[in-house]
Amino acid sequence: MVAKRKNYPPEFKRDALDLVHSSKDRSLTDIARSLGIHLETLRNWVRDDKARREELVTRSCGVAERFSWH
Repeated sequence: MVAKRKNYPPEFKRDALDLVHSSKDRSLTDIARSLGIHLETLRNWVRDDKARREELVTRSCGVAERFSWH
């Protein structure tokens, strides 16, 4: 039997990611447990957030290069 996938509100995900970024002394396991979510769920959110941030940096660097004076 496959478990039903939970959908978490975007605010909850943002708050969880903020907690991860501000809690350098806590493990993901500890944070996930305190939030009542599965560790892999939190890991996926952290991984997706990192990829999104890297994409934003890449895009902003590309835009800056196009508008820089040569």
